[in-house]
Amino acid sequence: MSAAHWDGALLIETDVSAQRYEHTVRHAKNGGWDQIAFQMYRRGSYRGIYGETEVDVASGDISVIDLGKPYVKESTDEADLNLIVPRSTVERHLPALRHGMVLMRSAPLARLAQIHLEGLLSCMDQIEAPAAHHAIDAFLILLSGTGLTDDVPAARPFLRATARRCAEDVIRHRLGKGEIDIAALARACGVSRATLYHLFADDGGVHAFVQAERLALAWRLVQELPGVPLQDIADRCGFHDAAGFSRAFRRAFDASPSAARGQAIPVDAPSLDTPCKWIDSVTRLRGPGEA
Repeated sequence: MSAAHWDGALLIETDVSAQRYEHTVRHAKNGGWDQIAFQMYRRGSYRGIYGETEVDVASGDISVIDLGKPYVKESTDEADLNLIVPRSTVERHLPALRHGMVLMRSAPLARLAQIHLEGLLSCMDQIEAPAAHHAIDAFLILLSGTGLTDDVPAARPFLRATARRCAEDVIRHRLGKGEIDIAALARACGVSRATLYHLFADDGGVHAFVQAERLALAWRLVQELPGVPLQDIADRCGFHDAAGFSRAFRRAFDASPSAARGQAIPVDAPSLDTPCKWIDSVTRLRGPGEA
């Protein structure tokens, strides 16, 4: 288990064996619990009863636990991420939240919430309390569905960083599956098309980022698959015109795809292995008055 604590809020990463856990009324009362927990299963599953609500939770789902109320659950071996927030903070953004609610992994918000929690986890040792609380506000705003339209300036950079990472993930997943639908991409990230373009402004726009990722993948496959025809590699990277692929590749790397086989990766070649860190995106996407 690892944890970070920020003035009443707690982020806990756990990896535990199968267990049965009962949180009784006495536990809640004696412990003085007045927090809400958001539990995201990264591996494993459980069945539980939260008040009168029966729930089944699987990997990728996010459950809501009112620690002031009783519950019981039986889980498999599990790895999970728990964000525990004071009730007063949660109710500012999510007054209708219910004990035992589950955000299913198939819901559009689930992926965004997962990215946000993983981002906060990635910087838990370096983020100070004020910024952490802004990030937690952003998480609650995200779950409320108001997104970037919410009038909490300090939370916006964290929302933008999560939307940006979501867009990167969707783009990389679809590199070889035809053209990227910008409207669908914006919807998947919970932002408008205009905001999506803003998130990639430093890259020259969404299409420029997509092109750079396709070329990065092409360079890797040219290096790693010397026996695979170049047209097959072009198709896998989303270049369905051989001449267009060759021209784009040469402009990016000053070498044709066939000549690049066996060469070392250029220093300035885009990399699929090192996406921008979530906290770095927060800093880069911070606007005026959003300290």
